[in-house]
Amino acid sequence: MNVADQPAGPNTLRLGPEGREVQFALRTDLVALHGPPHASAGTSAVFGLPDAGIEVVALGDVVAGESRRRGPVYAQESSGALAVPTGRVFLRLRTKHRPSDWVASLVSHGFVPVEGHADAPGTAWVASADGRIAAGLARLGELSALPDVEAAEPELLRESRRR
Repeated sequence: MNVADQPAGPNTLRLGPEGREVQFALRTDLVALHGPPHASAGTSAVFGLPDAGIEVVALGDVVAGESRRRGPVYAQESSGALAVPTGRVFLRLRTKHRPSDWVASLVSHGFVPVEGHADAPGTAWVASADGRIAAGLARLGELSALPDVEAAEPELLRESRRR
């Protein structure tokens, strides 16, 4: 796999409230493979998130014929800890409207609702309508700019560390 095959997410992600943002930088040398590995895959993972069905591998180690969905990998700038976007984005509205009221607006911006919260009106998980993780990340700004959107933050999974 060459660099042209890497999923192109934004170079940086800034998460959290202004003044307390956590910044993540795109790792162009790594790729996340989403889905169950094939017995013949033969990749050597940099790290894995087995419960989520994700392996992070060096870009050059992806074998020909690998069919798992590819996604970008980020590193937290302050610690270097790796983080993998799942493709889901947590959406919080300023008003108590249900995200289901916003389906047409979400779809017109390339997103679909994937999970709501009955106990938290005005919140939902959404994902890129085309299923591509990098595409959804690239459109976070559009989603955040919609009227009444308070926050739109991608779900990032990290390697667990024992203390």
